[in-house]
Amino acid sequence: MTEEFPKRIFFFNDAEFAIEGKASAHEIDHVRRAFSQVARYIKSPEVSVIDYQLCRLNFKTALKPAYYDEVICLGGKGLSLYDKVRHLLTADRVRQLKIKRVFEDESLDGFDFGMAMTPADHAELETITAKRVLVVDDVIYTGRTLDYVLGRISGSNAISILTMVVMEETRDQLDRPLFAGLIIPGGPWSGRGEEQDLWCFRDLIESDAVVYSTGKSQSFIEREDIMKRYLFGDDYGAVSSIIGEIRHLFQ
Repeated sequence: MTEEFPKRIFFFNDAEFAIEGKASAHEIDHVRRAFSQVARYIKSPEVSVIDYQLCRLNFKTALKPAYYDEVICLGGKGLSLYDKVRHLLTADRVRQLKIKRVFEDESLDGFDFGMAMTPADHAELETITAKRVLVVDDVIYTGRTLDYVLGRISGSNAISILTMVVMEETRDQLDRPLFAGLIIPGGPWSGRGEEQDLWCFRDLIESDAVVYSTGKSQSFIEREDIMKRYLFGDDYGAVSSIIGEIRHLFQ
């Protein structure tokens, strides 16, 4: 196995955000400790941890009360984020898209994926015209998921975007009003010599972080080959054990 650790990893604790409001204080503290432990096993020379609470604080200054005709939440994570800030926003309609990244190649070589969305969601997006629209996505990395959705919404709409974390280069390419809890300098890592990458703690834990065209799904921690190659090397076993202690909170 060839190890490919980028020089810098941004590691985001979106797991705490996922269980806030339904987990006990003790359970949330357990997740925070697990996140800190896992971060110490990442093999990249520089590891920058991103705390959800920092993003939440930044939202308080970035967001102002506003009205939207339509709020479109990308998946359950997008809806969870909107629920955190809905007291600041007024919307005629809030809808959640059931959208998945689908990997054709189970080797995950290059992490190339397509998008899957229900025919009903496709049809609904096409009916939105001449509206003030807010699209909510928890993390914007390469922007491919967002591009897929925006490509199905009429250009007659005035579209803004809300996210917890976005890569600076991706934000610049969007060319739309964007509210973010944190902007990470630079751009996403393609595995071809770039300096940095972003990993979300939740993707290591949740059972459907990786969906294949066969219908099979996995968490990234179940992909020992990928975890050893890009993040943890020979410490994969220790990390798997730590995550195993908290996975039940994300069922």
